[in-house]
Amino acid sequence: MSYQTVSATPLAAVLIEARADNVTADVWLRKNIDKDVADNGPDAEKSIEFYKADELHFVQVGVPTVDEVTAAFDELWEAHEDDELTDAERIDALMAQLKATNAALDDTNAALLEIGDLVGGEE
Repeated sequence: MSYQTVSATPLAAVLIEARADNVTADVWLRKNIDKDVADNGPDAEKSIEFYKADELHFVQVGVPTVDEVTAAFDELWEAHEDDELTDAERIDALMAQLKATNAALDDTNAALLEIGDLVGGEE
């Protein structure tokens, strides 16, 4: 599950830290990295710059390189997007996908029936 993260320093799209066992690594993926300013009252000099992003974290077997993770960024994001969801949240997400698929099928069927009526001469 991705979360909104905030940092006082610039954020990299990929961050990898080998764990003490040197067999696994913590991997952070970040999307929508943006620089923003927090207004701390009427004095503009007291405003604070910060960075925010959508962040996803997972533990990887082995210690991949930043280049390897960057090359597979979208696939890794999709694969780990639901890692921290509860079973109930996963079921809800699947049900929402099923509902959207059924709605699309209903639209497709209605369009096909309309085409059939037009080709068959019915109005």
